[in-house]
Amino acid sequence: MSLSRWIITINAKGFMSKRRKYDGGTFAHPDIALEFASWIDSAFNLKGNIRDYMDILHLVVLSNLEVINASMIDNNVSQKERLEKLNILSSHSNMI
Repeated sequence: MSLSRWIITINAKGFMSKRRKYDGGTFAHPDIALEFASWIDSAFNLKGNIRDYMDILHLVVLSNLEVINASMIDNNVSQKERLEKLNILSSHSNMI
């Protein structure tokens, strides 16, 4: 069964699958993606959601990084380049 069919069949919330040439792929809500990552590597397994333990400043920084990442995806920036740029931005925000 394809992921697209599975999403439709069980009316999965928090998942999206696009079939397009440049901006296609499978997308999951960040909380679902973190749960999947923790299944693969226990290093991702945090008690609750990491956002529950952040102060407001770090929540704002995280939200801004997510928006910047989405914008770079819209502009077809490669994953490697996005990661490099986001790491630079993130390291600058840690100096706050």
